[in-house]
Amino acid sequence: MAAFYDAPDVTGLKETFAKYMAEQRWEDMKHLFDHWVRSLDAATGKPNHPDVDLFNHYLRANLMTRALPHEMLDLADHMLEFELQPNAASYNLVLKSMVASQETEGAEKLIERMLQTGTFPDDESYNLVVGLLIRQNLVDSSLKYLDLMLKSGYTLSLTVFTDYIRACMRSGRLDTLTSIIEKCKTTDKNKVLCPEWTWCIDIADAAFEANNSKLALFALEYLARWIARGENVKPPVQLSVNEGLVISALSAAGRTYNTDLLNAAWSLLRKSLRQKRAPTPETYLAKIYAHSSIGQLQRAFGTLREFENAYGNSEDIDLELFSPFTSLHPLVVACCKDGFSTLDSVNSRITCYT
Repeated sequence: MAAFYDAPDVTGLKETFAKYMAEQRWEDMKHLFDHWVRSLDAATGKPNHPDVDLFNHYLRANLMTRALPHEMLDLADHMLEFELQPNAASYNLVLKSMVASQETEGAEKLIERMLQTGTFPDDESYNLVVGLLIRQNLVDSSLKYLDLMLKSGYTLSLTVFTDYIRACMRSGRLDTLTSIIEKCKTTDKNKVLCPEWTWCIDIADAAFEANNSKLALFALEYLARWIARGENVKPPVQLSVNEGLVISALSAAGRTYNTDLLNAAWSLLRKSLRQKRAPTPETYLAKIYAHSSIGQLQRAFGTLREFENAYGNSEDIDLELFSPFTSLHPLVVACCKDGFSTLDSVNSRITCYT
């Protein structure tokens, strides 16, 4: 190979490596490096001495030719013979081989070694290890490194964030997922993380069913972000949530007595409808129920007034929807909850319907 003789120094060898990498000539890179380090520098007559970047190219070539994790680690340790200290990029190449082989124990040991020796992990290091642990259903073990990652100011990749969502949803660990989202929202770099639209819907449905109002709020926030994004692209994409999801959110708000969830659900509905039509009667009733359950009777009657204005004169409406004995029974119960004091507070509202 002519390149064996045309790369007399580190700079020249790097240029040759760049060409080989573009052509994916990994075996040639390995052979050239091995030949070069055994040769003498033409200028000094001393053995050629690679720098860290050059050795990392050699590590990458071995990774791409499927070197085993222990082989990659031995090569990284071999850097010490050249008086080189492996950096985070060096160990990340080793970690990638461990990820490919699903060696969770080895990956944990290596990142602990990095922390102890002062070759501190970077974004890629943490994402590799955390992602590997999650995919092996070792979520609890991964949380330690997630905390270290966030405290160090690094960014969790969207892929690993989605891995967390998938693992927690699959195992029903909604509280763990809520905690992870909360951790991410505490840092500027990670608070922008937002799962795909379909995941947002799945998270919301699971949170409503479990009466997890905090997770439900996160899910609605994500959906609102997607709607806003769609409006800001060219041409605009008008995303909307199904009104059934909003009804579920309002019902969960009523069960958990959560005003924030109620307001977020109604706001999301308004953004979805875009003033093209009124909410369905079922949605109004769900909002009345939520206000009544929380004890916000004035707002419940305000919603009832909106409902009446939207559907009171409709010939197709079932009058049973306005019945205090059926559809509006939750409001009646709420009005009677604390006796005359509650009735007095809403008397002016009640007289409007007598």
